[in-house]
This record gives sequence, C-alpha cells and structure tokens, in this order.
Amino acid sequence: GTTRILQCSELNWTSSDKSKTGVNVLRCTHTLPRNQATAGMKHLNRLDQVLASAELGPDFEEGIVLDCENNVVEGTKSNLFFVTDEKLITPDLSYAGVEGIMRAYLIENFARDGVGISTGQYTMEDLKAAQEIFMCNSVFGIWPVIKINENGNVYSWLIGPMTKKAIAYQHEIFS
Repeated sequence: GTTRILQCSELNWTSSDKSKTGVNVLRCTHTLPRNQATAGMKHLNRLDQVLASAELGPDFEEGIVLDCENNVVEGTKSNLFFVTDEKLITPDLSYAGVEGIMRAYLIENFARDGVGISTGQYTMEDLKAAQEIFMCNSVFGIWPVIKINENGNVYSWLIGPMTKKAIAYQHEIFS
C-alpha cells in the first residue's frame, strides 16, 4: 500500500518582498540523477536537493539544479519558468525533478488565458538567453530571478510582464 505523510504549518506568506524585488540565484554544481521511475514525484528522498542547497550560502536565495546531462531541471526547492520570444517555457520533468503544485497551477492558468507553454530539455545557455525567469513553489509563491551567478559570472534580468502575470495568479490564491 501507499503511505502518505501530511505536514501542516501556518502559511506565513505575506506579499513577500522577494516577489517584488526578485532574487539572486546560484547555478549549483551538484547535479540530479535521471530516473524515470521517480521523476516528477514528490517523495521523501530529497538528498540531491539538500546537497545542492548546501552550496547556496547567505548571498543566494535559491539555486538552479541541472541533471547529469546538463539540462536545467528546477530550483533546489522550486520549479523554474522562463520566457523566450514571448513564449513561456518550463523544463520537462520526465527524467528528474518534482512536479510542484504551484507549477501545475501556473500552467493551468496561463493555458486558460491563451499563453502557450513549452516543455523540453533546456541548457543554461537557453536560460541565459531568456527575456525573463521566475521560480515558484507553494510556500513562497513566485520569485522573479534578477541575477544568476554561474562560476563567478553574473547574468541579470528585469521583472517582466509574464512574471508579473504569474505573481497576479499567485495573489488569486495567496490573498
């Protein structure tokens, strides 16, 4: 049978400043293994995310994690979206990563409003070429990515219209 573990805590989300100011993100060196049997699942083995999170330190609110074939997968505790040529893109999680509740909520709402969403295998080069980037989870909501540090190189973005639309969707459930 299946064992379910439920954890409840008070939601302390209050119009996070980070959703307004954006976050500074590190490209983690720890990579995720590819495993189709557990890909997408929320399971209790989060060791890879813990190891990647250990790289962050005080200067970074979140980290970007790649798989062992150098495809961008997710954040250490969040899902990832980016915008290229007015299209919303999120990594395919068929081989690694967690299909988060907020990710599904955003995909559903963007699709409802006629925004095309692409999923696939993307590299850091694809991410760095994006017009805007944001990360999401059901605890902190939406964090616009304004800086990514990769091997000491810093890349910057503004908070764009698609990210602002995601934040508006967040306000529909977090207010």
